[in-house]
Amino acid sequence: MAKIRFILVTALALVVLSSPLLTEAGVKKTSSVEVQEINSTVVGMSTEVHLSASEESAYLELLIERPDGNDLIIDAIADTLGSATVVLSEYHLQDAGHYLVSARQIDKNENYSESQNFEVFAGNTSADQSEVQLSRNSMKIGETVEMLVSLSDDRKNPISGHVIKVNSSKKNLDIYSPEIATNAKGEIKFYLEGLDAGISELTVTDTSSNQILNTETKIAVLTDGKSTHKNLGGHTVILTEEAGPIDAFEITTEDSPEIGEAMSITLRAIDAAGITVTDYTGDVRFSSTDAEALLPNDYTFLADDIGEHEFSLAVTFSTPEDQILMVNDIDQFSISGQLDLVVGTGGADVSDDFVDPDYERTGDFTLISPASGSYSSESIDIQGEASYGYVAIAYLNDEEAARAEVDFDDTFGITIEEVEDGEYDLYVDIANLEEGDYETAEIDEVIETSDHESLVIDTEAPELISVELSPSGELETSATVEITVLSEANLEEVNMILEDQIIELTESRTSGKYEAEFTVPDEIGEYTIDIVLIDTLGNEVQFRDQTSINITSIGTETPDEELDEEPELIDGEVKKITGVTTSANENNIIVSWEAAESEKAIDHYKVYYGPSADSMFAYSETFDASTSWVIKDLQEEQLHYFSVTAIDVEDNEGPKSEAVIGIPLKKAGVISEVPTPDAPAIVDAGLPSSTPDTGASSVALMLISLLASGAYLSVRSKHGIYSTNI
Repeated sequence: MAKIRFILVTALALVVLSSPLLTEAGVKKTSSVEVQEINSTVVGMSTEVHLSASEESAYLELLIERPDGNDLIIDAIADTLGSATVVLSEYHLQDAGHYLVSARQIDKNENYSESQNFEVFAGNTSADQSEVQLSRNSMKIGETVEMLVSLSDDRKNPISGHVIKVNSSKKNLDIYSPEIATNAKGEIKFYLEGLDAGISELTVTDTSSNQILNTETKIAVLTDGKSTHKNLGGHTVILTEEAGPIDAFEITTEDSPEIGEAMSITLRAIDAAGITVTDYTGDVRFSSTDAEALLPNDYTFLADDIGEHEFSLAVTFSTPEDQILMVNDIDQFSISGQLDLVVGTGGADVSDDFVDPDYERTGDFTLISPASGSYSSESIDIQGEASYGYVAIAYLNDEEAARAEVDFDDTFGITIEEVEDGEYDLYVDIANLEEGDYETAEIDEVIETSDHESLVIDTEAPELISVELSPSGELETSATVEITVLSEANLEEVNMILEDQIIELTESRTSGKYEAEFTVPDEIGEYTIDIVLIDTLGNEVQFRDQTSINITSIGTETPDEELDEEPELIDGEVKKITGVTTSANENNIIVSWEAAESEKAIDHYKVYYGPSADSMFAYSETFDASTSWVIKDLQEEQLHYFSVTAIDVEDNEGPKSEAVIGIPLKKAGVISEVPTPDAPAIVDAGLPSSTPDTGASSVALMLISLLASGAYLSVRSKHGIYSTNI
C-alpha cells in the first residue's frame, strides 16, 4: 500500500511541476552577469570592462549608455571560467562625461545587470580648438574690455580646472580675472583695462598643460581727443572724434578701371556721420554687377586695421562700361557700401560680346533672423533671402519700421535703429513697389509675408539697491566679513572687487539678495569695494566705491595647539578629509581619499592643486560623491601639491585636507595594443537564437530526479542492498 501511495505522489508531482502555469516563459529574470570592474579613462584612450558570467562560454551582451544619449551594444563570449574582458576603444569614448555600463547573457530571457558608472575625462588641451573672444577689439585709455577664453580638447570637450595666463606684447594693458581656473564649461573670463595707447598682441597660455593657444588676438588702445596723431604698431593713424556704431562702408580707388587690369581699392568702415569706426572687426564680402569680375575673398577686419583696409590689385573687371562694386557685412547685410565705376575697354573689341546681366526673380523668401527672444541691443538686425528686384519691408507692432531692396545675391538686410525697451511683434513683407524712390514709393503688391516673431528689447543694466557689510566699522586683519547686495532677481553674475581680488556673490533664497563671505586684507588701511552686476542678456554695470572697510589693527593668531584640535561636528558642518593619496600616470595624477563625514549628505568634492602647498590656486570639482578624481594635463616630471575638500548638498564646503604631493610621469611613445592570447574573443554575429529550458521547468526536472532517486533507494533498502563506497 505504501508503494502505491509513493507512486501516486510521484505522478502527481510530475503533473503539477510540468504544468505550463509554473514556467517563467515571457518573464525576464535578474541578470546572471556581473560587471566586476570598469576604469575611468581619458578621451582618446581605451578602457576595459571585466565581466563575470554564471556559465562558461556564455554569450554576453554589453550595454554602454553614453552621455550623448546614443547607446552602444557590444557582444562577447565568456571563457571556460565564465570571465570576459571587453575593450572599449577610443572611437566609442570620444565624448567626455558620465557613462553607464551593464550586461546580460544573450541566450537567457533576462534583464541587464545593475549599471556601473565610469568617467571619460576631456583630453589634452587643443591649441587649435580652444577659442579666445573679445567683447571689442579696441578701447580708449581707462576703458575695460572683456575677454572669454574657452578651453577644449581636439573633440571640443570643455576642459575645466586649468589655470590660464594672458600676456601682452606691450605694457599698455592691465589684465585680471575674477576666476582662478576654467569652469565646468571650460571657460574663464579676463578683463583688459587700457593704460596707454598702442596695439597689443595677446598670448594665451594654458599653464596647467604648458600649451599656448593658436590665436591671433590683438587689441588697440586709443587716446581721447580729436585729430590726435599716434603711431600704433607701425600704423600712423589720425584718431578723430569718437565714432558711433558702424553704419556703412566707403570704397575708394585711385586707379582707372580697365577690363583685364587689376586695380587696388581701400575699404573703410564708417558711422552715420562718416567717421571711421576704428574698432570694427567684422567679416565682409564683395559682389559686383560684373558676373565675371575677379573680387577679393571674404575678409575679417583686424584690430591693426583701425577700421580701414587696402586690397592691393585685388579687383579685375571683365565687362566694360557702367559697373558697381559692392560690399556687405556678412552678419549684417544692411551694412553695405558701393562704388560706381565706368570700366574702360582697354582697346578691346567689345561690340557684341558684353551684355547686361539678365536678373530673373527666382528663389523663395526666407527670414533668417531675428528669432523670437530677448535682446540687449537698441537696434534690431533683420536678415533674409528673397528674389532680387523686390523690396523687404519690416513692421514693428503693425507699423512700418524700415525697408531695404533685395540685393544682387538674393539677400537683404534691414537695421531698425533706436528701438526703445519693450515688447514687439516683428514681421517682414516682400513687396513690389510703384514707380519712384523705393524708400518712399507706395506698395503695389505684397508677394509674401514672414512669420511673426516676438521680441523683447532690454538695454538697461541692472540697478543696485543696497550694499551691506557685517561686521562693519573698524576691523582686524584676520576678520571675516559677510557682504549682502540687493538688486534684481536672477542676475547672471554679481561680483565684488576688493583690491585685485574679485569675489562672486550667490543669490540666496530671498529673490534679489546676493551674499558672500571674504577675509579682509592683511595690511592696515582703508579699502573701497566695487560692485559689478551682469544680467542674463549681458548688460553689465560697475558701481565704483560703493562701500569700504577700515582695518585698524592686527588680528590675533590662533595658537598651534588649537589648530591641532579637530572641531566637533556641528549642524551644517563638513569635517576635514583624511586618507588622501595620489598615483601617477602620463601627464595625469589620480587623487583618492576617504569619504568625508558631514551633518548633511555630501554632494561632491573639490580637488585643489598647485606648485606648492601655499599655491594651490587651481581646482577641479568632481561630478558626484565618488572618492577619486583625475587631474589631467599636468607638467610631466614636475612636483605638484594636492588637497581635497568636501561640499554637502547645501553647498557647505569643509576645510582642506593635509596637502599631498604627486609627480606626473613622462609621456611615453604610443604602443599599439596587442591582444592577450587568453582574452575572450569579441563577436558581432552568429550567436545562438534558441533559449534552453530554465526557471521552473529546470526545478521540476531536479525534483523529479530526486523523487526517482528516493524511490530507487527505497527499493534497495527493502531488498537489503547497501553500498559502503561512498
